[in-house]
Amino acid sequence: MIKVFMKNVKAQGLTATLKKTAAFVLKKMKMNARKFPVLYYYWKIKILMVFLPRSKNRTMRVLKFTVHYNDLRSLFMEFKDIFKNQIYYFHCENDSPVIIDGGGFIGISVLYFKWLYPNAKILVYEPNTRALEFLEKNISENKLDRIEIHKAGLSSNSGTVAFSDDGTDGGKISERGSTSIRIEKLSGTIKGPVDYVKLNIEGSELDVLKDLDAEQKFSYIRELCFEWHSFSQSAQNLDECLRILKKNGYKYLINHFDYVTNRAVRPPFHLEDATQYYLIIYAKKTDTMAQK
Repeated sequence: MIKVFMKNVKAQGLTATLKKTAAFVLKKMKMNARKFPVLYYYWKIKILMVFLPRSKNRTMRVLKFTVHYNDLRSLFMEFKDIFKNQIYYFHCENDSPVIIDGGGFIGISVLYFKWLYPNAKILVYEPNTRALEFLEKNISENKLDRIEIHKAGLSSNSGTVAFSDDGTDGGKISERGSTSIRIEKLSGTIKGPVDYVKLNIEGSELDVLKDLDAEQKFSYIRELCFEWHSFSQSAQNLDECLRILKKNGYKYLINHFDYVTNRAVRPPFHLEDATQYYLIIYAKKTDTMAQK
């Protein structure tokens, strides 16, 4: 730490280095101050799961937001990953970043982005009619602005497909689905710079990456984070996803969430065709990275 400080002093001067250091320390202090209320609500929701039925329409005050939801376990998992573990955190010098949220579900990720950047412009995609009701309510009742809702799923083409809705955050495009949804190409939306793209689209991530690659839209996207799904008895395609990222100038980081979300990745390993697990892939353009 001292070596880095002295290196910066030599390169930028003492005054500039002290200003940057003070700003960094202040930012860390603010982030730490936010952790305590997040932990309080994390444990509150976790305890409620012990005493309350999982599936029921409810309303809860969470941090500064009013949250409407219908599945308690989905709320817990999303709050754990998004607010407590901050899997979608990103740093942006601009306090009004442009964010695309693919697979918004009931809006926990939207609330997080607005918690992080209140002036952010967010385009959120959600095809599930039942989830859309909660998403719209959570946006309107919290008086959030600069949000554009696309009532559609994301894929490599546009049209209508079968959709399986199990009442949780795991609804997905499936030939065995009992309902139908509209799908769109994300490339059709991107016309200019996008600071952050988040995708949690239950197995359609490769289709979207292929679309963005074919239409040369990655040149607009600074950072992205997507959940990769290895479903039971399904072919894996992680290598194709990573190949597209590398081709388009991204450096990536791979994480397995935790053992609550991903019991199948806990050692000792047992891999079968029925094994199901998920990974989180975070990627950033190499030409935007600070040299250290």
